[in-house]
Amino acid sequence: MEVSNLINAIIVDDEILALDYLELQLKKFDEIHIIDKFENPVDLLEKLNKRKMDIDIVFLDISMPELSGIEVAKEVMKCSPHTQIVFTSAYDSYAIQAFELNVVDYLLKPIQHHRLLKSIERCKQRLKSSKPTTSTQPKLMVCAFHSLRFKKLNHSNEPFLVKWRTAKVRGVFSFLLHSHGKYITKDLLVELFWPSVPLEKAFSQLYSAIYQIRKSLTAHQIPITITNIDNGYILELNNTVYDVDLFEQNLHKLPKLTEDTLDIHLELIDLYSGDLFYKEDYTWAESSRERLRMMLIKLIRTVCDFYEDNDNFKDAIALYLHLQSLYPYYENSYLKLVKLYKEIGNFNDAKSQYNQLANMLKSEYSLSTTEEINRWLSENHEH
Repeated sequence: MEVSNLINAIIVDDEILALDYLELQLKKFDEIHIIDKFENPVDLLEKLNKRKMDIDIVFLDISMPELSGIEVAKEVMKCSPHTQIVFTSAYDSYAIQAFELNVVDYLLKPIQHHRLLKSIERCKQRLKSSKPTTSTQPKLMVCAFHSLRFKKLNHSNEPFLVKWRTAKVRGVFSFLLHSHGKYITKDLLVELFWPSVPLEKAFSQLYSAIYQIRKSLTAHQIPITITNIDNGYILELNNTVYDVDLFEQNLHKLPKLTEDTLDIHLELIDLYSGDLFYKEDYTWAESSRERLRMMLIKLIRTVCDFYEDNDNFKDAIALYLHLQSLYPYYENSYLKLVKLYKEIGNFNDAKSQYNQLANMLKSEYSLSTTEEINRWLSENHEH
């Protein structure tokens, strides 16, 4: 095997027999190169602090007298973020706490060959996805407009399905996604998603949800990561495009609307395929949902005004109908459509829009159209 394909491994266990046994088992794998082993984890940390070590994976006993495996793993991750951790233990009581650190695996002693093989395969997969690609171009987009979904960024923008263990797991990921790059406390997540569950059980369910999210992301080779920091998490996109960010960033740098730049404005409107998490209807997203909605409405009205100024009434009508399909309770779209249909001499559709407005106001708000609107329609109706 080529040296570049070897996996550099370190073993840490305070029991010499367990240390030697795991070394013997690992030597059965050609791709594993054991660069060192330690009975005392302090020796490992001292070496790491003194010089940079190219470590791909650490097999780490979780229960040791001086420092626990959890404490050692945190220090290793600080010194060498790409290093993968596999915990070994004679007990399964630490499993949830261990997986909170996004470790590769948790192996129960005596370690079986087939379980060790599975851990090494997982490690290879993670190391492969963590290596920088030759191209810096993003390959994936995660979408939150209309509903949570993923797309491959190629010629067809092919979508693909990510299966979530439960709707709650999907919800936690969605919240962290929309808060990406920000530190989110575990207390806040528990309060949002498990408000009526006893605290200890709620935290256990949170840890399980984070584990399931990481598992789904890894299975689909999605480079998004969730890092555990003190009493919270930070989700990082890592070269994955987020459609909401793309919409807001491009909106703020839109060029002046002309015939030459019209397509750029229309592409941005097309990107907004529905309200933020519309299908999921998360209550925590409502303020962001309303803010983005107002941005879209303003953009559509700007383009429609441009169409009107250039006597392009049919395209203005089509765009207002699109706006109306998204927001049937937006009164202004009906009034604009009445005016535009009148401009092209289509009084039947103008009257239809008026009737739809009257019905909407009555059914949703128990309101009637104003005398001013009625008079305007009457004056502009075909005789």
